[in-house]
Amino acid sequence: RWQGDADITINTAEAVSLARDKHRTRQLLTGICPTTWDRRGAIELPCVIRPRRHFAGHRFFVCRQRNDIDGAIRRCGPGWYASQLIDKANEYRVFVFQGRVIRISEKLPPTDGTTVAWNLAVGGGSKTLKRKEWPIPAALTAIEAAKRGGLDWSAVDVAIGRDGRPYVMENNTAPG
Repeated sequence: RWQGDADITINTAEAVSLARDKHRTRQLLTGICPTTWDRRGAIELPCVIRPRRHFAGHRFFVCRQRNDIDGAIRRCGPGWYASQLIDKANEYRVFVFQGRVIRISEKLPPTDGTTVAWNLAVGGGSKTLKRKEWPIPAALTAIEAAKRGGLDWSAVDVAIGRDGRPYVMENNTAPG
């Protein structure tokens, strides 16, 4: 068992706690993430409704009609949030360490083509990109997201919408 102090703390407890609360993180990332709502009356369709804490593409409810909203909120329980559904052209996991991008993986959608989440846990795939293939808008947006979240080490999921704009989907504090 090691005893002593580390020279540097990677990801403070406060930053990790913030990143785990996806709704609070979305508030912090306003302008670089999908529009997010926490009041039923404000929700615009189509949207995704999720619980405040979630992982790996689970508990992910896509609502395309008004009558879908109440059921999704009920399944999420207290602390839900809704966000605009992004029509993704691409999605990336951008690894950021101390303000620098060190690796980018492109997420690949599941072969059934019907799911909105492109996570490995729901059947998606990934491939590591060579540096010359890195999507610069995704990289710059990921650096900004990690900085706003106070994270020294993060894997930032960034979708590129069909409108060409990068959208931060989430900050991950314990990237594989």
